[in-house]
Amino acid sequence: MANRQTSVPPKPFDNLAESYDETFSESPLGMTLRAAVWRRIQPLLRPGESVLELGCGTGVDALRLAEAGMIVVAVDSSEKMVKIARRRCGPFERTVRVELGDLARLDSVAGTAGPFDLILSDFGALNCVDDLAMVMGSIKDRLTSGGKVVAVIMGRVVPWEWMWMIATGRPAAAFRRLHPGGVEWRGHRIHYHTSCTVRRAATTAGLLVRRVAGLGALLPITEAGPWISRHRRLLSTLDRLERRVESFPPLTWLADHLLVELERP
Repeated sequence: MANRQTSVPPKPFDNLAESYDETFSESPLGMTLRAAVWRRIQPLLRPGESVLELGCGTGVDALRLAEAGMIVVAVDSSEKMVKIARRRCGPFERTVRVELGDLARLDSVAGTAGPFDLILSDFGALNCVDDLAMVMGSIKDRLTSGGKVVAVIMGRVVPWEWMWMIATGRPAAAFRRLHPGGVEWRGHRIHYHTSCTVRRAATTAGLLVRRVAGLGALLPITEAGPWISRHRRLLSTLDRLERRVESFPPLTWLADHLLVELERP
């Protein structure tokens, strides 16, 4: 499938692109978190059906979707991430299209009109948009009837982060996610959400909320990845425990990420 380059201002994630796979995707914690997400994605895949991925990063999920026989359109706002994703998905150029574009302005991104059978947004891409309900509406408009959404959205109330920041000598940053209006990060504003605000945004857009689970309530925050990598047995134990109770409060209120599953009626 053809790729079209769209002019987009430089993004803060450009500086993370080259090291992203090493520091997250290929780390023990990153692989554990992604495996938890894919436990929910895998049953939804039907070879030949279409997927729109919002915030594809370096293309790890896009490649896996293509390997499962899906037709993929993947979008990211980072030019460098897009370049890496296109290179990674090169063997599937007929069925994977990677586009540079703003997730809040999908109407201007080639190939994203749909309709799609599945829309995926992994690891906080939707936290980078100012109006979650508006983007949810855009997502709904791009789904087939009965189409599914799997989104991983960074949570707002994260005790793990409070403890980690205080323990590492950064108490002033411990409660940053609670700031109204989001947090400035490298010139970009990040918005954190509770399970209630996510449900409200989805319902306002006309999407059905099928499931919300906690991802990183018992597992440590991603910033603690190097530490937990030295404690593999603990990582495995925490993952097993979290997967058993991931959809029950209070994990759905206190997680680093929320694993959200939606459906268009």
